Amino acid sequence: MAPRLDRQLTSLLGAWGAASVIAGQVLARDAEDDGGNWKKGFARQQVGWGAVDLVIAGLGAYRGRGAQSPEELRKLHRILKINAGADVGYLAGGLLMLSRSRDIAERLPRADAETVRGDGAGILVQGGFLLLLDTVYAVRTRARTHSAAAAST
Repeated sequence: MAPRLDRQLTSLLGAWGAASVIAGQVLARDAEDDGGNWKKGFARQQVGWGAVDLVIAGLGAYRGRGAQSPEELRKLHRILKINAGADVGYLAGGLLMLSRSRDIAERLPRADAETVRGDGAGILVQGGFLLLLDTVYAVRTRARTHSAAAAST
């Protein structure tokens, strides 16, 4: 029997989340030492997104028990396609923050352009990874669904 794709997906997401939180904390400490506002923004995004990824992976691991039915694969495929669309939105938001950092910083209390640029770069890293992950697994779930349907006919 083929391994469950949702288990693979949640394992990868959990590993990415843990690595993001750890890397973000290291960068945040480094930013405190050198006063780097770009690093502060970037680190904040890594820790925040990583923590959310860990929660999602934990919930997915809890729910992913037993055999994976064709209907579960179709549902996962739909979710992954929706997520990929959201990921494109995250990338657009990160690009907007990079390109309009001064304007954004002027409208936010206690914000500066370098921190906003760091936030934008951090969102690009996280959104880019999620787009890659969601797209790869959307393709894999579609292929698995098709092969299951062909085997049942």
